[in-house]
Amino acid sequence: SWVASTVGLVEKGSAVLLAVSDNQWIVLLMINIILLLAGMLLDAISIYYVFLPFMLPIMAHFNWDPVWFGIMMTVNLAVGQVTPPVAVNLYVGANISGISMERISKAALPLIFASLLALVVIIIFPDLSTFVPRMLGQM
Repeated sequence: SWVASTVGLVEKGSAVLLAVSDNQWIVLLMINIILLLAGMLLDAISIYYVFLPFMLPIMAHFNWDPVWFGIMMTVNLAVGQVTPPVAVNLYVGANISGISMERISKAALPLIFASLLALVVIIIFPDLSTFVPRMLGQM
Protein backbone atom coordinates (compact mmCIF):
# COMPACT_ATOMS: atom_id res chain seq x y z
CA SER A 1 0.00 0.00 0.00
CA TRP A 2 2.95 2.34 0.61
CA VAL A 3 4.24 1.74 -2.92
CA ALA A 4 0.75 2.20 -4.38
CA SER A 5 0.39 5.49 -2.53
CA THR A 6 3.87 6.69 -3.44
CA VAL A 7 3.54 6.08 -7.18
CA GLY A 8 0.00 7.43 -7.38
CA LEU A 9 -1.88 4.16 -7.83
CA VAL A 10 -4.25 4.97 -4.96
CA GLU A 11 -5.58 8.08 -6.65
CA LYS A 12 -5.81 6.33 -10.03
CA GLY A 13 -7.57 3.28 -8.56
CA SER A 14 -10.06 5.44 -6.70
CA ALA A 15 -10.63 7.51 -9.83
CA VAL A 16 -11.39 4.34 -11.81
CA LEU A 17 -14.12 3.31 -9.37
CA LEU A 18 -15.55 6.82 -9.31
CA ALA A 19 -15.43 7.03 -13.13
CA VAL A 20 -17.69 3.99 -13.46
CA SER A 21 -20.55 5.77 -11.74
CA ASP A 22 -21.25 8.77 -9.58
CA ASN A 23 -24.12 6.90 -7.93
CA GLN A 24 -22.99 5.96 -4.42
CA TRP A 25 -25.07 2.75 -4.40
CA ILE A 26 -23.44 1.42 -7.56
CA VAL A 27 -19.96 2.26 -6.27
CA LEU A 28 -20.81 0.66 -2.92
CA LEU A 29 -22.03 -2.48 -4.69
CA MET A 30 -18.78 -2.64 -6.68
CA ILE A 31 -16.73 -2.17 -3.50
CA ASN A 32 -18.64 -4.94 -1.75
CA ILE A 33 -18.15 -7.33 -4.68
CA ILE A 34 -14.43 -6.53 -4.80
CA LEU A 35 -14.09 -7.06 -1.04
CA LEU A 36 -16.06 -10.30 -1.10
CA LEU A 37 -13.93 -11.71 -3.93
CA ALA A 38 -10.74 -10.56 -2.23
CA GLY A 39 -11.93 -12.10 1.06
CA MET A 40 -12.39 -15.42 -0.72
CA LEU A 41 -8.74 -15.42 -1.80
CA LEU A 42 -6.66 -13.49 0.77
CA ASP A 43 -6.59 -13.02 4.52
CA ALA A 44 -8.45 -10.02 5.92
CA ILE A 45 -5.41 -8.13 7.29
CA SER A 46 -3.72 -8.16 3.87
CA ILE A 47 -6.91 -6.92 2.26
CA TYR A 48 -7.10 -4.01 4.71
CA TYR A 49 -3.51 -3.03 3.89
CA VAL A 50 -4.04 -3.27 0.15
CA PHE A 51 -7.59 -1.97 -0.36
CA LEU A 52 -8.21 0.54 2.42
CA PRO A 53 -5.95 3.24 0.92
CA PHE A 54 -7.98 2.96 -2.30
CA MET A 55 -11.25 3.21 -0.38
CA LEU A 56 -10.41 6.29 1.71
CA PRO A 57 -10.74 8.82 -1.16
CA ILE A 58 -14.02 7.17 -2.19
CA MET A 59 -15.31 7.43 1.39
CA ALA A 60 -14.39 11.11 1.41
CA HIS A 61 -16.01 11.70 -2.00
CA PHE A 62 -19.36 10.27 -0.88
CA ASN A 63 -19.01 11.57 2.70
CA TRP A 64 -19.46 8.07 4.15
CA ASP A 65 -18.97 7.56 7.87
CA PRO A 66 -15.62 5.79 8.46
CA VAL A 67 -17.02 3.76 11.39
CA TRP A 68 -19.90 2.50 9.26
CA PHE A 69 -17.57 1.76 6.36
CA GLY A 70 -15.17 -0.13 8.64
CA ILE A 71 -17.99 -2.26 10.03
CA MET A 72 -19.33 -2.95 6.54
CA MET A 73 -15.86 -3.88 5.32
CA THR A 74 -15.22 -6.16 8.32
CA VAL A 75 -18.50 -8.05 7.90
CA ASN A 76 -17.87 -8.40 4.19
CA LEU A 77 -14.38 -9.79 4.75
CA ALA A 78 -15.66 -12.14 7.46
CA VAL A 79 -18.06 -13.63 4.91
CA GLY A 80 -15.23 -13.96 2.41
CA GLN A 81 -13.07 -15.81 4.93
CA VAL A 82 -15.59 -18.67 5.16
CA THR A 83 -16.53 -18.76 1.47
CA PRO A 84 -14.82 -21.11 -1.00
CA PRO A 85 -12.52 -21.42 -2.92
CA VAL A 86 -10.00 -20.73 -0.13
CA ALA A 87 -12.24 -20.43 2.98
CA VAL A 88 -9.35 -19.97 5.40
CA ASN A 89 -11.57 -19.94 8.48
CA LEU A 90 -13.37 -23.12 7.42
CA TYR A 91 -10.04 -24.92 7.16
CA VAL A 92 -9.20 -23.80 10.67
CA GLY A 93 -12.61 -24.88 11.96
CA ALA A 94 -12.39 -28.25 10.23
CA ASN A 95 -8.90 -28.86 11.59
CA ILE A 96 -9.78 -27.92 15.18
CA SER A 97 -13.06 -29.85 15.25
CA GLY A 98 -11.86 -32.87 13.30
CA ILE A 99 -14.87 -32.53 10.98
CA SER A 100 -14.44 -32.91 7.23
CA MET A 101 -14.35 -29.79 5.07
CA GLU A 102 -17.50 -30.91 3.22
CA ARG A 103 -19.46 -31.33 6.43
CA ILE A 104 -18.37 -28.04 7.98
CA SER A 105 -19.07 -26.22 4.69
CA LYS A 106 -22.68 -27.42 4.69
CA ALA A 107 -23.10 -26.40 8.31
CA ALA A 108 -21.68 -22.94 7.57
CA LEU A 109 -24.13 -22.13 4.75
CA PRO A 110 -26.95 -20.80 6.99
CA LEU A 111 -24.42 -18.69 8.88
CA ILE A 112 -23.02 -17.28 5.64
CA PHE A 113 -26.55 -16.45 4.50
CA ALA A 114 -27.27 -14.73 7.84
CA SER A 115 -24.03 -12.75 7.57
CA LEU A 116 -24.90 -11.61 4.05
CA LEU A 117 -28.32 -10.54 5.28
CA ALA A 118 -26.67 -8.62 8.14
CA LEU A 119 -24.34 -6.99 5.61
CA VAL A 120 -27.31 -5.80 3.55
CA VAL A 121 -28.96 -4.36 6.68
CA ILE A 122 -25.71 -2.60 7.65
CA ILE A 123 -25.43 -1.11 4.16
CA ILE A 124 -29.04 0.03 3.93
CA PHE A 125 -29.26 1.39 7.50
CA PRO A 126 -25.86 2.92 8.38
CA ASP A 127 -27.24 4.44 11.60
CA LEU A 128 -27.56 0.94 13.10
CA SER A 129 -23.76 0.73 13.06
CA THR A 130 -23.09 4.17 14.48
CA PHE A 131 -25.81 4.91 17.02
CA VAL A 132 -23.98 3.36 20.00
CA PRO A 133 -20.72 5.33 19.50
CA ARG A 134 -22.82 8.45 18.89
CA MET A 135 -24.82 7.75 22.05
CA LEU A 136 -21.61 7.42 24.05
CA GLY A 137 -20.31 10.68 22.64
CA GLN A 138 -17.49 9.02 20.70
CA MET A 139 -18.52 10.48 17.34
